Formats: sequence, C-alpha cells, structure tokens
Amino acid sequence: MVDQNRFKRMVFLFVYGTLRKGAINFELMEKTNFKFIGVGETEEKFNLCIAHFFLNSPFLFKSSTEESSDHIKGDVYEIDESEFEWLDEFEKVPLLYKRITIMVNINASQLPCFVYILENHHQDLEKCLMISDYVEYCKSEKALLFYLPTDFKLEEEISAIKCK
Repeated sequence: MVDQNRFKRMVFLFVYGTLRKGAINFELMEKTNFKFIGVGETEEKFNLCIAHFFLNSPFLFKSSTEESSDHIKGDVYEIDESEFEWLDEFEKVPLLYKRITIMVNINASQLPCFVYILENHHQDLEKCLMISDYVEYCKSEKALLFYLPTDFKLEEEISAIKCK
C-alpha cells in the first residue's frame, strides 16, 4: 500500500489578519491539520491597513512610499499545498488578493511563506489606519466590532478597494 502522506508538498503560510489566533476567523484554522510554527514578522516592510469603510477588514499591500510601512506580525503554519484551494476561495483570489511568497523572520531564522496581498490597491487605502499587528489592534479601543464576513461577494465593494 502506498503512503499518500509521502506525496504531500508541505509549504509555509503567513496569516496576518482575521485567520490569526485570537482573531475572528481563527475557528477556520482550528478545523485544519495545519501545523502552527509560531509568530513571525515579515522581513520586508508592508502596509497593513484597517479599512473601516470596508467593514473593518485588514488589507496587506506594498505602498509607493515606505513612510507608513512596517514589518508585519503574523502566524506561520506549515500546510499541505492542496489546502490553497479553500484558502484561495476564502481570500477571494484573484478577485481581491494575490498569493505570493515572502520571507518571514521566525525563531531566529527566515522561512519562505505564502501570503495573501492586495495588488494594485486604490490610493485611498493609504489614508486608512496602518497597523503592524492585527491581533493587538483587535484588543485595542480603536477596533470596531464588525468585519468582512466570509460570504461577502459584492464585487462593487471590492472594486472600490482594488484598482483595475
């Protein structure tokens, strides 16, 4: 009998928003076989904004300026590459996000991790509240009590965030 686990391709995933431990969609992560590696920080600087006009959703993107950019904290998981099917659907790829590979500093080393990033973002996002740690933000007084639900499908709202 062939061991199917032998053929799995394991990769690393960096989550920075609602899928993090302590955030509103973490329950989805608890239902998986993902192996939690630890909390890491992006090697490169990014912008992580809270779009209050878009139901308090976190969006990660690269800015044209580094003034508001920071190293972003997130959770690192080892996952089976086949899990990207549901993750891509959850993250609305390619409608909203693109999955790319970045380097993440964790446990005194660097790991190449997949992450979901907003490409070609609307300039108004750069005026939103910028943070570096979504879980800490959720604990703060600045946090609102609503978020983007997983079944949200209004393409008009998405086009307001993403430039075509």
